[in-house]
Amino acid sequence: MQIHVINPNTTASMTDKIGACANRVAAEHTQIHVSQPDSGPVSIESHFDEAVSAVGVLEEIRRGEALGMDAYVIACFGDPGLLAARELTRAPVIGIAEAGFHLAALIAIPFSFRAPEEFVNVNVGGTLTLLESLRMAPGKSLRRLVHTSTSEVLGTAQTTPMAEDHPLNPQSPYAASKCGADVLASSYFTSFEL
Repeated sequence: MQIHVINPNTTASMTDKIGACANRVAAEHTQIHVSQPDSGPVSIESHFDEAVSAVGVLEEIRRGEALGMDAYVIACFGDPGLLAARELTRAPVIGIAEAGFHLAALIAIPFSFRAPEEFVNVNVGGTLTLLESLRMAPGKSLRRLVHTSTSEVLGTAQTTPMAEDHPLNPQSPYAASKCGADVLASSYFTSFEL
């Protein structure tokens, strides 16, 4: 497994730190390749910097494709060039902001009554994006996802403590969106062995 971690700015010391962090958490047989663009901003501080750095990210994806990388991580909280990078490769491309936001998801239950579509888009759509990235990954080495849920999918407790086999009974758009994400993740486990 070769994962190409891309620092979108041109600061070598930052790239070195990113590489050290990635290597600390990499699985035993995973090789981490870290790079940065040859030109672009030394730090991404604005929308302009982000737009300029996206070109460098795409150049690094092309280089990674030539080297046969299995996956890519864009190591910047703006995820510059993320969607365009996904057009250049069949390998999964994960942005650290997208991954972080997916973990946090949308959790404000009262707001889900005002913006249910947003909750479905983030909680179900975000889960689908991650699952599809894993499903399309070459080989089976990137086919693992830790999906988290919430007790809100169970609704009001029928017994206390709640048992693992408590029936699903979501009672808010938030809970329904999390329930949808759970069922989607389960279906990918069954259908695609993820």
